[in-house]
Amino acid sequence: MIPPEEQRHVSSGPRPGEKPTGVALTDVIAEGADPLMSLGRCREVLMTILDYPESVWPGSEEWARLLPAWFVAASSPRQTGAETEEWLARWRTLSPADRARAESEQPWSWMTGCSG
Repeated sequence: MIPPEEQRHVSSGPRPGEKPTGVALTDVIAEGADPLMSLGRCREVLMTILDYPESVWPGSEEWARLLPAWFVAASSPRQTGAETEEWLARWRTLSPADRARAESEQPWSWMTGCSG
């Protein structure tokens, strides 16, 4: 999908009767004391990302400058390859229930998948 269409989906949702398309459909469920604020923050991050076509994709240092400061501050640092391998080796020894718990407790980094 072209960025203007994705931006419209993020800012105002689908048009009446519009069918979802694409390869990476995402639902956002906001819970907590202020779900509207949470959705607003999701939109803020997604709109920042959608401003960049894949052909000019920023590196991690540029993303750290472009993304909202609150988002970058709330994320954990990127793991080294060795740290990722160590975590994965430990994860593989766990039961399915313990794997799910370990995944939910694993700190998330916005830099996962960033180049640079």
